[in-house]
Amino acid sequence: MDKAKDCADTFGDALTSAFGRADGTVLAIVKPTDTQCAMPNDDHVVVQVVMDGKAYRMVVNVESSFGDPNVRYLETSHVLPGPVWEEGWHPGLSLDYVNDLGVQAEAFTPYDLPTLSDMIADVIPLGEKISVYAHSSGGASAHKVHRNSAAQDGVIVLDPEGAAPKMLLFRFSNQVF
Repeated sequence: MDKAKDCADTFGDALTSAFGRADGTVLAIVKPTDTQCAMPNDDHVVVQVVMDGKAYRMVVNVESSFGDPNVRYLETSHVLPGPVWEEGWHPGLSLDYVNDLGVQAEAFTPYDLPTLSDMIADVIPLGEKISVYAHSSGGASAHKVHRNSAAQDGVIVLDPEGAAPKMLLFRFSNQVF
C-alpha cells in the first residue's frame, strides 16, 4: 500500500515554537523515497497529520548524521501521558522515556534507514488518530521525534485514546540512559 499517495502539498502554520504534542489524524506517511510529495526529506520519515483541517509535518529521523547511522527503535505500550487526546497543538507538555515510560537505552534495536522507514510506514495506519510529542520552531513542521533532554523526548503514539496506546520511540547510538 502506498501510504504517501494522498500526501499534502500545502501545510498549516499553527505550530508554535515549543516542545508539545500534536493530536490529529494521519493523512500520509512520506518515506525518503517518496520524492513526489512536497517537502520530502532524504533521512527522515514525514508523518503528515491533519489538525483543524490543515496538514502538518511530523519529521522523524531514520538515519543519524553522526557516529553510527542506524537509529535505535522501540515499540511499547503505555497510557497517553499528559492531558487526554484533543485535536490540535498542545505546547508546554513534558515527556521522558525513563521517568514517564520506564524504558532504558538497551531495550532499543538499531535499524538502517530503509528498514526503519518501512517499519514506521507499516505500523502507522492512515486515517487514524495519532499523537506526536516533538519540538517545533513554529509553522508547519515538528522535529526531534527522538530521545532529547529536559523531559522533552519525542514519541509517536498510536491509538492515543485506547486502553494501551502503542508508543514508537527513537534514539541515537550515543544516547545512553
